[in-house]
Amino acid sequence: MSIRKIFAVVTTLLVTAVIAAGCNIGKENGAEKIFSCSAKNIIGISGAYVDDVNNITVSFNTNSISKDGANKLSAEISDVFEKSLYSHGVGLVMDDTDDQANTAVVNIQPESISVNGTDMTITFDAGDIQVKDIKGFVFHFANDDCGIDLENGKVTSVWASVRTSKMFTRYSQSSSFFGWSNVQEVSELITG
Repeated sequence: MSIRKIFAVVTTLLVTAVIAAGCNIGKENGAEKIFSCSAKNIIGISGAYVDDVNNITVSFNTNSISKDGANKLSAEISDVFEKSLYSHGVGLVMDDTDDQANTAVVNIQPESISVNGTDMTITFDAGDIQVKDIKGFVFHFANDDCGIDLENGKVTSVWASVRTSKMFTRYSQSSSFFGWSNVQEVSELITG
């Protein structure tokens, strides 16, 4: 095989890997992409977009949720879209403008959140929040949470925290050029 053919094959494979696994930023359907990525992760998150009036829409694909761990939470996420109702609130993890070493969480109240069960999106008004300051999203459920961490407009990890009466378990996956890592699981007994 010639060098040119080998180069073409390697380039094609790299481009395919980036498209299939990578999380990126840009424009989509007239909205600014905060991030987009493969939804084959433990929470099924596939992207977030902001429109010209600062409404943020977060997309999920519950059919793609990895079954490697957080099955209880996966059911709660799916339930949100089946009922088209999200009643617990979203937290946006932000840079703290006073001290870049710390982060602050801005809580979006449930009455400011709308759900489109057909498109599997959660939308809320970000107010005067600057998109460049968003370092992550946290979605709260009855007893559980899930979220996504961002750095410089790229997804670094997704995670889910699941609580039972006796156990707290955190599942996480890292994102890289090659896709999602294996699910990491850390559990602690709840005492007291």
